[in-house]
Amino acid sequence: MRRWLFTVVSLMVVLSVLPAPPALAVPTPAPVMAISPGEDWTHVHSCNPDTSYRNSYRSGMRVGAKWNSTCKWRTLMRFDLSRLAGATILDVEFAVTADHTGACGGAYIDLWRSEENLDFSTLTWNKAKNSWYNNIEREHFSANDGGTCPKDDDPGLYEDPNGFLKSEIVRYLGNGWTRMALGLRAHSESDFYDWSYYLPASATLRVTYNHPPTAPTGTQITTDCGTSCTASGAQVRSGTPTLQAVPGDPNGGTLSRMEFEVVDRATRTIVNASSGNTVSEPRVGVATGWRVTPELPRGEYSWHARGCDTVTCGAYSPWFDFTVDLDPPTDLQVSSAAYPPRSSGTWSGGVGVPGSFSFTATGASRYEIVLNGVNKGWVNGPTWTGELVPNRDGVNILQVRAADAAGNATLTPYVHEFLVRPAPAAAWSWGLNEGSGSTADSAPAGRRLAVTGTPGWGAGRSGGGALAFDGATRWQGDPVVDTTRSFTVTAWVNRNPAATAPATVLSQDGRNGSGFRLQYRTDLDLDPEVEGKEPGWCFVMFAADDGAETAACSTEGTGPGWVHLAGVRDQASGLIRLYVNGANFDGTDTRPYTASWSAGDAWVLGAARSGGARTQHWSGTVDRVAAHLKVLTQSEIVADGGQS
Repeated sequence: MRRWLFTVVSLMVVLSVLPAPPALAVPTPAPVMAISPGEDWTHVHSCNPDTSYRNSYRSGMRVGAKWNSTCKWRTLMRFDLSRLAGATILDVEFAVTADHTGACGGAYIDLWRSEENLDFSTLTWNKAKNSWYNNIEREHFSANDGGTCPKDDDPGLYEDPNGFLKSEIVRYLGNGWTRMALGLRAHSESDFYDWSYYLPASATLRVTYNHPPTAPTGTQITTDCGTSCTASGAQVRSGTPTLQAVPGDPNGGTLSRMEFEVVDRATRTIVNASSGNTVSEPRVGVATGWRVTPELPRGEYSWHARGCDTVTCGAYSPWFDFTVDLDPPTDLQVSSAAYPPRSSGTWSGGVGVPGSFSFTATGASRYEIVLNGVNKGWVNGPTWTGELVPNRDGVNILQVRAADAAGNATLTPYVHEFLVRPAPAAAWSWGLNEGSGSTADSAPAGRRLAVTGTPGWGAGRSGGGALAFDGATRWQGDPVVDTTRSFTVTAWVNRNPAATAPATVLSQDGRNGSGFRLQYRTDLDLDPEVEGKEPGWCFVMFAADDGAETAACSTEGTGPGWVHLAGVRDQASGLIRLYVNGANFDGTDTRPYTASWSAGDAWVLGAARSGGARTQHWSGTVDRVAAHLKVLTQSEIVADGGQS
């Protein structure tokens, strides 16, 4: 049940009265303004036509012929309409309560429109006698505070059935007039039985009115938006974005509905989508949204919204322009002269050494940067050039996504892998003692190997573990050495005597062929005194990717059992050397080599690459492998062979 809260305000103060807040949001009915004259009323007396009664007999408004007399009383009241400016007037009533009527049968009292510009402080009968303009309505009252027919006070209501009061208030407001005067007169002023008193505080002009909703504020797009979602000119990545605005109304409460309208931006006449009556009962001052339907195709649009109460709709909000863009940027490219792509084989910079990178993409407005798995956030601009700092040596992985102003992002990032030069004389070793599993870790960490094929584990040369190869399996990881510079690689190996040759223990891939190979062969012709081909160990490097080979070879240690091998590239001297069990004789195991190309792909145990395909798989066991980014001396190689 709805409760109506009416407050009669005196001293020419007016109050809008609204229904008590409902438990559920329903459209707020039109408010009622109860306007009291306060102290701005007086009565006049015909028998004292030049006397002001402004300050006399204030306990009751006097109306009608004085008892047993021909003298007549009339009451005039003035009402302040200023708070109704700009409102639509829906209904008007006048209420007043009789305190006493002279006859037990009551009295008929007429309501008149009077002159509002009179000076009520000095008003007399003579000054007011020509200011009674329109007899609006008659009402019957019956009240008696004593005598033979006692009755309670009688509240009466002039309901303005012909709409005269309503039309007059509309006229007044239309002319900018803010005061209206009404008067009470006995219907028969010659009958003193129509004599009556009225309670001044009960006189109330009740106006049902409505102010139209104000234009909504806070327009924005809240979903599927990239940037500038709160300002006109937004870019959205969906044909069904959510539009939002805050409804306003001077009367507060809950509106009947919000209406959203989407039009083409070029003409702003073709309606592409409209909410109609679907967004119902929005609360004034609370953000209200609507998800556009039907779905909009790609294009440029404008939208606005307005609030509607139970009476009328208000003004639209300003146009809010937006573009539906469903396509992500294209032609994403990443480049860096400081850190060229890994495919170039170039080792550059170093850990903590910044390098400049550039990003471009058609239609982009920002880029997301992920370096070695760490998200660096977004950078703004249709293109971007700036410095990035690698945090590790070896292979670094830069992933970049481009997004446009609508938030459409490339689904697959551009991956720029690059090689960061380790610290001078850096070294890694693989003990291969895990004993099970499909990975083998380095010391120091950072160069983990993973198996391709079936992992095999066996006994090492001195009681530890080792990798067992079946002629089809290989272990590989990121590249370790820069083949254009000096380095040393070592391994303990135990060959399967029944295996075929050539077989490669250790290599590092280029794009098509190996950069180096540490291998066993049976096609050697090293000793002219030996007839036929000889078996032996070789450290091989190549003039170019999959180019002609240079092999430093030795026939030492080709019998059964464990053998320690070391391959050295000495860039300064222009030589490559092979050490077998720590020995190099500066014969066939040392060869000139001055080529300079980088094999920057995988570090591989148990196979080589040729013509872009795997070849020369190893069969046997491999224990402790090491790589050094420098030339090891013979004594250092012997010491390496002594490592467990």
